Amino acid sequence: NVESKDPILSLQDISRLDIVINVPEQILISAKEPEFYQFVAVFEVAPDRNFPLEIKEYKTEADPKTQTYRAVFTMQAPDDLRVLPGMTTTVIVTEKPAAKSASPASPTFLVPVTAVFSDELKKQYVWIVEPKTLTVQQREVKVGELTQQSIQVLNGLQVDERIVTAGVHFIQEGMKVKLFDSKAGY
Repeated sequence: NVESKDPILSLQDISRLDIVINVPEQILISAKEPEFYQFVAVFEVAPDRNFPLEIKEYKTEADPKTQTYRAVFTMQAPDDLRVLPGMTTTVIVTEKPAAKSASPASPTFLVPVTAVFSDELKKQYVWIVEPKTLTVQQREVKVGELTQQSIQVLNGLQVDERIVTAGVHFIQEGMKVKLFDSKAGY
């Protein structure tokens, strides 16, 4: 039975595909503007191939339930691969090479995304743990590429420094912290 105003046909244009992802706050807060990044899609049906994406739109207001930000990417449908709406894909985000500014002599570090936070001016910081007193100090860092769980720190960190990786938004300058003992579980 078809009621008045019930759809009886649904048409989809599959020449261009939209890919919708939800970006966690921890990643978005330390990210630059979209033009600094390149985006590619990798489909489960063709894991060895990358398909270039263009950012179509993104929300600047978080979903109240998930605290994530919706981003929509678009791509031309590949001629040699059948990709349909609803198929699973992974979006890979990398910084464009021209946007990187670390000198070759300075070491870079891969740290958990949760360790980096930003201020209202979009400067990125980490909390450095002073080894003798176990107090923290805020330090500005320059970030690079993002992965699902890590972010590259191009400068601002030194070898053998400890950083806070959880609860960074609840910490204040000079606060005393306790080191996590992975063997003991605390």
